[in-house]
Amino acid sequence: MSFTIAIIGGYGVGKSILRDHFESLGVAGISIDTLLSHELRAHYSKSEANEYLLLIDKSYKDILRRPEYITSKHLLNVIKLNILMRSEEGKQPRIIEFPSFIDVRPLMEKGAGILDYVIQVMCPIEKQKEYLLGAYHLSDEQVRFLVDEDPNEGCCYSTDIFFNAVTVDQVKWVCAQLLSSYYALNR
Repeated sequence: MSFTIAIIGGYGVGKSILRDHFESLGVAGISIDTLLSHELRAHYSKSEANEYLLLIDKSYKDILRRPEYITSKHLLNVIKLNILMRSEEGKQPRIIEFPSFIDVRPLMEKGAGILDYVIQVMCPIEKQKEYLLGAYHLSDEQVRFLVDEDPNEGCCYSTDIFFNAVTVDQVKWVCAQLLSSYYALNR
């Protein structure tokens, strides 16, 4: 039974933790980091590409300004083709964690046929700031660059919302419940 799950959300809200738990339940992870790195180098100026590569590598300490959303149709088409090619590889469900700077709304539109489920990960803004300050040793200014004061933006496009203010065991439980419901919906 094959379906594709996307994880979206801001910087430092717990997208990777959620993805890791889904993968531990047997969902195949699709990394688009290498694909993005190649496309950014090929189609953006060196300075622009380098800014986004810092975000992909989670080198937040080197961020000097608020990242712009990428809405490039070319880049989205490359991602779409990559996902479609991967969907032919087997019957195993797949999960993709999208970097926060990619505007995935065109891939989420009804009829796009790319993403079956989209989980918007959120957490309290103060917890997000605390995590970014502690885990990456950022300045207050760098944290302001990365924290979206209106984290509800992607909610109207997602199929599910995961509010990450829970323990690791609760995250595992939520992943198992979501995966179970996705399987049930795809019978």
